[in-house]
Amino acid sequence: LTKAVDWIERRHGHDVIAFGAWHGDFTPWNMARLADTTYLWDWERAAPAPAGLDLLHFLFQSVCRFQGQAPAAAVEICSQRTPALLSVLDVPPATEPALWLLYRLELLFRYDEARMTGVLARPSKIHEGILEMFARDMEDG
Repeated sequence: LTKAVDWIERRHGHDVIAFGAWHGDFTPWNMARLADTTYLWDWERAAPAPAGLDLLHFLFQSVCRFQGQAPAAAVEICSQRTPALLSVLDVPPATEPALWLLYRLELLFRYDEARMTGVLARPSKIHEGILEMFARDMEDG
């Protein structure tokens, strides 16, 4: 994780990224709409974060879980949708590359935390895929 953090810092440490609050696990299975009201639950990961991470999480998790895509394919699919959606959220689309790296790093922290607490007995396909993406990206420069 330290290598990934350092690599991201070298690549995007001077980028200006807006911060706000995020739900932290904004996904279709953590919400419901009844009549005119939308309900969200599982707020335990809510915290300050780069603006746009909830959008990336929602898209990425949906593509991985509902379409069965591997992480690299999911990021590619989602990256086609995110520029227009980030603009709707007043997040500059130019920050998208840094946001994807920060989001992927967040996933690594989550999986590492789950592994250390005994919640995750073995790496998941998403965890393995994210690790592979970082290894490939960091090797490429």
